[in-house]
Amino acid sequence: MMQNCLQCKSEFEITDEDREYYRRIEVPEPRFCPTCRLRRRLVFRNERNYYSRPCDLCKKPIISVYDPARTKNVYCLQCWWSDKWSAKDYGRDFDFTRPFFEQYAELLREVPKLAMVNDNGVGSQNCEYTYDFAYSKNCYLMIATWRAENCMYGFQNNRSMDCIDNLFVNESQLLYNSAACEECYACQDCHQSKNSRDCIFGFDLKNCTDCILCSGLHNKQYCIWNTQYTKEEYLKKKKELNLGSRLNRERYRKEFAEFIKQTPRKYANVMKCEDSTGDNLTGCKNANECYNFHDIYNGKFNIYGVGAKDCYDCYSTGEPELCYDSITPDNSYLARWTVFCWKSQFITYSDNCHSSENLFGSVGMRQGKYAILNKSYEKEEYLVLRDKIIAHMKKSGEWGDFFPPSVTLFAYNESVAIEQCPVSEEHARAAGYQWLEKRVGAFGKETQKQSEVPDTINDINESICKALLACDVCGKNYQILKQEFEFYKKQEIPIPSSCPDCRHLARLYTFNPKKLWHRQCMCKVDNHGHASPCPVQFETTYAPDRPEVVYCEQCYQAETA
Repeated sequence: MMQNCLQCKSEFEITDEDREYYRRIEVPEPRFCPTCRLRRRLVFRNERNYYSRPCDLCKKPIISVYDPARTKNVYCLQCWWSDKWSAKDYGRDFDFTRPFFEQYAELLREVPKLAMVNDNGVGSQNCEYTYDFAYSKNCYLMIATWRAENCMYGFQNNRSMDCIDNLFVNESQLLYNSAACEECYACQDCHQSKNSRDCIFGFDLKNCTDCILCSGLHNKQYCIWNTQYTKEEYLKKKKELNLGSRLNRERYRKEFAEFIKQTPRKYANVMKCEDSTGDNLTGCKNANECYNFHDIYNGKFNIYGVGAKDCYDCYSTGEPELCYDSITPDNSYLARWTVFCWKSQFITYSDNCHSSENLFGSVGMRQGKYAILNKSYEKEEYLVLRDKIIAHMKKSGEWGDFFPPSVTLFAYNESVAIEQCPVSEEHARAAGYQWLEKRVGAFGKETQKQSEVPDTINDINESICKALLACDVCGKNYQILKQEFEFYKKQEIPIPSSCPDCRHLARLYTFNPKKLWHRQCMCKVDNHGHASPCPVQFETTYAPDRPEVVYCEQCYQAETA
């Protein structure tokens, strides 16, 4: 059945399978389309804008995702997890004369907030400047990552070591500026590649070694621009390419972007999946319209994560089960409309609650049980009051939707929503979102111009780490850290001319949109075992007006065999 989105008015489908799922978890059918639902969630997640401020408990200087001018009661990691305060002290009675979201917003603003969501000093070491991060060592500005070591400027770089500037890269080492890669070693500027090593500028490489500027190659070695060479010829031509030069590297990047358009590609980057649609999926079964995920069993509209079972509309999460419309419900069961609630069960409309059960409208609870607006009740009393509040929310039109924009503590262009669902200031404000007038960060304080940076990495010494540069895209000031410089020098990579945030966006936008189109295989090759053209149809993230040649699984395998 088709329905019109309450926000953008576009049509979206609710299938019989969806309806059965909503009945199972006892939620109404959504009134917003998948994109608008995603937008409402993401505005509760600030991944990249950090502020200096004191901890409001111990007073020591800290880094936080909360602007001190707009948010109070922000604690450092040690204070927030300590027994020096209790979320129960902020408990309050529910007022049936007022809307639920209004009362919840007041609680959210009062309860102490965790400055940065990571486990630095507990499960991780030397990882203070990280977000949604755990079980790692010596990492800097890493997001949505766990079990990493010596990594910088990455998003979802799980079980990886010595990697810089990567997006959705897993079980890899010494990777640079790559996206959607697995089990790779010493690769640079590679995308959708697996089990490859020592490759530079690669797309859809599988089991390849020593390949440069290559696309769609499997089980190859010593290739440049998809042309086979001997080892001696390859090494000579590699030296001639001079990939340590900034100017050369940028020129090859543009030429390679055009080159890969000629290579037939599979309708989606999916591996070991069954009855699944979306892109960048591995080991999934019955996962529909899901993206950048490993091991989903029965789910829909999930983006970034691993190990989800029976979940809909979850973003950046690990091992959730029966969770719905939530941000990072890690290791939780039946979490509905939650933000950063970990290891919890039967929890609804709550934020940053951990190892808890049966919470409704609660904030900052640890090992909480049977609480509403942070006030604890006996089990029977809790269940009766919870049902009364749900009935109240149904009358007010609140029940069944994620928190509205008025509740979040972040502005739209401060949150991850601006990169995943970009809109103009006018559009955001019209939809009820906040908007920051001034960008976060330093501008105009550069001590060295980009034109003064030597073109070749071999001509640069460690003094570059003392310079303050200006991003050639957004103008924001940034520095090259010593660990970063040593990586570039060893791997013969030129100094980047843009800031970490703009480099992240450039990688992000190499991914196709998180949207599906129904198309037919474009293969017309007679020896692929089908009539011409191939009759197979599929769902793909490649829009019909895109220039790429898109094949079904069978034709793709025949082409790359």
